[in-house]
Amino acid sequence: MAREAVERGRESIEKHYHRAIGKGRMSSDAAQKRMGLLTVSDQMDALGSSDLELVQDSENQVVGIRFNNVPLAQGVKIRSAHVQFTCDEASSEPTSLYIAAENEGDADSFSSSGHDLSSRERTTREVAWRPNPWNKPGQSGKDQRTPDLSELVQAIVDRDDWTSGNAIVFLVNGEGKRIAASS
Repeated sequence: MAREAVERGRESIEKHYHRAIGKGRMSSDAAQKRMGLLTVSDQMDALGSSDLELVQDSENQVVGIRFNNVPLAQGVKIRSAHVQFTCDEASSEPTSLYIAAENEGDADSFSSSGHDLSSRERTTREVAWRPNPWNKPGQSGKDQRTPDLSELVQAIVDRDDWTSGNAIVFLVNGEGKRIAASS
């Protein structure tokens, strides 16, 4: 899976019935500023950036992370799911993030059209994350791992239009800053 809409980040979604989608499965990343301008990167660093700002860059933004070819059967029981980031730059300011999934059985690729991320329908549930400070570049541990996202993944794989191999998008918004490496 290539990298697609995250706003420059690193991942490792762990899908679980004891198998992981794994590192390198993120298809793309994207970030959308308040005015609706969208930055899309197919290789995370294609635009010259080697990091992903969750969620404050010059202003707070919506970050999209897209995972392609997710090998989960329709209706499978999800026991746990996380996105694992790696610290790119130290950041310790108070940060409150909210993660939802796009409420779609096969999430579209990101586009540069205005408000692409904010106009996507979200799941009714979202997961709050107040990450501890990220103090050391290269760290990739529990402080850089999202809370359990299984409820979000379950909502998508339970949809009638979900089939194994489809794409899932996570949308992140909130306040504050954590800076993740793209690779």
